[in-house]
Amino acid sequence: MSVKLKIISGPMSGTAFDFNEHDVFIFGRASDCHCCLPDDPCISRHHFLLEVNPPEIRLKDLGSLNGTYLNNMKFGGREKNEQQEEAAKRASYCDVNDGDLIKVGDSMIRVATEAVNDSQAPSSCIKCGKPIGVKEREALAYIGGTFLCHECRNKLVAPLPSIKEDSKRGKANVLDDLLLAIFGAEQSSPNIPGYQFLKELGKGGFGKVYLVKRNRDDKELALKVMLSGKKNVNDKDVQRFQREMKICMNLRHKNIVTLEEQGTSNGLFYFTMEYCPGGNMGRLIDKREGPIEVDEAMPMMLQILDGLVYAHEKSIVHRDLKPENILLDNSQKVAKISDFGLSKNFEQAGLSGFTAAGEYAGTPNYMPKEQLLDYKHIKPTSDIFSIGATFYHMLTGDFVYDFVHGSDPLVAILEGKVIPIKKRRIIPKKLADVIDKSISPEANDRYQTAAEMKKDLQKAMK
Repeated sequence: MSVKLKIISGPMSGTAFDFNEHDVFIFGRASDCHCCLPDDPCISRHHFLLEVNPPEIRLKDLGSLNGTYLNNMKFGGREKNEQQEEAAKRASYCDVNDGDLIKVGDSMIRVATEAVNDSQAPSSCIKCGKPIGVKEREALAYIGGTFLCHECRNKLVAPLPSIKEDSKRGKANVLDDLLLAIFGAEQSSPNIPGYQFLKELGKGGFGKVYLVKRNRDDKELALKVMLSGKKNVNDKDVQRFQREMKICMNLRHKNIVTLEEQGTSNGLFYFTMEYCPGGNMGRLIDKREGPIEVDEAMPMMLQILDGLVYAHEKSIVHRDLKPENILLDNSQKVAKISDFGLSKNFEQAGLSGFTAAGEYAGTPNYMPKEQLLDYKHIKPTSDIFSIGATFYHMLTGDFVYDFVHGSDPLVAILEGKVIPIKKRRIIPKKLADVIDKSISPEANDRYQTAAEMKKDLQKAMK
């Protein structure tokens, strides 16, 4: 499917925007908006956001002064004495459908969706394998492109949650239900041939991670099961994702977690990777109940940058660097970057569902604004921001953005409201300068390569 936004009235009447894959569209007066109308006084700097994952579309008002109208119904808008971030937080997402009209100020936008190719092969029931035809997909979709036929649904003791209920309960719980539906109450971990499941290691926005033993060599590995957030997944999406991940599986570096194998099982994606028994950096910070001291953090920061330099030299961008994706060996002195390319490839293949608002826990704290403004073309400088924000959190226990309680993080990200590290904690000036440069709101003001950042960090250590 494709989505077209056509402006049918206002100063940009006749302008159209086409979307054939997962993307983000921001409308407002600011020059960095995808559709910029600086002369309309009724439009706010960053007025509304559309996230498109064809054929699905979501709209969110960004705390605008006057609100956004969808089919003459007002969404969002500030109340008296209310800050933009507070209004944006209060504004809920709404689904946008084919033929809908969006009105802001003097501008009217018509939304249209159309089929590009409806020749995909039928999907199958994840329980019994019965083919599910194209016309039945929407009725029998469970979540993320997985399906249960009527017979298998009726055999379940409890009814499966609906898509609307899923969004409230969170993906980790949805995955629990799906695993139970597939494998039964006595075995909620996947039965993937060739692996013995030992224990669950953790949950994340995309799914779960298990400790497994590979049967052929008794090697312990981490196995990640991923659940797509898209209602209808086609073969093209899956093949694109798996093709891109094969490139990432060629990364071989002492400070990058090695991806070993990938596959699908009963409608779920899975990966096996090197097991790091020391946990992740986020857990280490939580366990310490405070920041990591500079002398301990600096060697790990250099190791992480070593891995980042290697990956960037191979033109591979991470897109989701954060403490939870920095894994540690048993001594907790050797750091390795995990999930290289996973988030980026999953999102760009359209498998992740809607993610622009940082639906996955923790992501907004490390997100540069161009991840919203140039969603499809994330560059190494975006990883520089995210790793700088990760180091910032390691050294301070705080985050680079000042996310006020009850406010929407999107507005702070778009406005570039970054707090200099010296306002969080006193650290050596040369080190503070490196961190602050890496988290500059504007990409051109940051280090342009991880190698440059590593060089300055080494100087700061002397």
